[in-house]
Amino acid sequence: MMGKLGLDRFSVAGHNRGGRVAYRFALEHPDRINKLAVFDVLPLEIVLGAWDARFALAFWPWSLLAQPEPLPERVVKDLLAGL
Repeated sequence: MMGKLGLDRFSVAGHNRGGRVAYRFALEHPDRINKLAVFDVLPLEIVLGAWDARFALAFWPWSLLAQPEPLPERVVKDLLAGL
């Protein structure tokens, strides 16, 4: 995609899950990255080790968005319709 924009090399920044994507991209295409910035990426072992009912209820979008379609889309659409 960046090549279609005329960019052979570029800087990448990612936060949370986007940080994981940015990190993986940099590993697979180091010749295309000028600089890499990754913010607030927690190791999965730590996050999943702390996952209990309280955490799951507080961060319900994590588990919701991991569900197969069309469930997340339907829930988000219904939530927005209620605003």
